[in-house]
Amino acid sequence: MTRTERTDTFYGNCKVRLKDRELALRCVARFYQNYHGETPTLKHADGKFENLPHGSAAFAIMGREELYLTLDDGRRMAIFISDFEGRFVVNGPIVQTSEPDQVLNS
Repeated sequence: MTRTERTDTFYGNCKVRLKDRELALRCVARFYQNYHGETPTLKHADGKFENLPHGSAAFAIMGREELYLTLDDGRRMAIFISDFEGRFVVNGPIVQTSEPDQVLNS
């Protein structure tokens, strides 16, 4: 039997790195853990930006561009914007770092 549990919710400031600039935004991110029986399997996350400009959302959606999100608590992840309301899904690992200038995709 498989199940999914929400393990954490982040609400606060974040930065999104676009191709040509970085945006300071507010977001909510929800983190989940999947289980098969009692064994943890995959982790995943999704969320929503409060104040993502529609032009930036359109650019990211149309180009299917992978963006890089950094939460104020140091978690970093690659994301895809899924709609013009600013919803996103995480694409890949969630990295915890205390290094403010560490680049996720280097």
